[in-house]
Amino acid sequence: MNMVASQTTGNATAFTVKCNICDFDYVFNSSLQLPNGMDLINMRVVYSYFTSEMIPSQIERFGDSLATGTIGKNKMQTFVNVYSEVVATERQLSCTNAINEEVQASESPEGIDIITDTRHSTRRNSKFTDVVYIGYKAHQVIDHKHVSRDEKNCD
Repeated sequence: MNMVASQTTGNATAFTVKCNICDFDYVFNSSLQLPNGMDLINMRVVYSYFTSEMIPSQIERFGDSLATGTIGKNKMQTFVNVYSEVVATERQLSCTNAINEEVQASESPEGIDIITDTRHSTRRNSKFTDVVYIGYKAHQVIDHKHVSRDEKNCD
């Protein structure tokens, strides 16, 4: 058996090996294939990118330093767009379900009680703040707002 070809896509490589005696050849993939045709390892790298809070240049440098390959900018942007849509849809569904549970758990006909939690960015005088609204009875997130200093304050 000899390796006759290889094709790298992001972090996955497909090797073609051929028998010296007969014409049998086999393609060996270094990653499992998902039903949508994508390589599992590339999807894991994309997921790591989303959850690591690394900026694109850091991800590229990380891949180069490990010699594992990187996913192209256009492909990564496609993943970001699809992932963002899916997360936004799931977030909205989750918040709607949490509000419905909170309304069912609430004994007051006037509305629901909430708890707010505010998270600032890492700097003391941060420009952005995340405000999370949690239902008092069910203790689930019912909304989330990203607030900046540029927005008008209530007077």
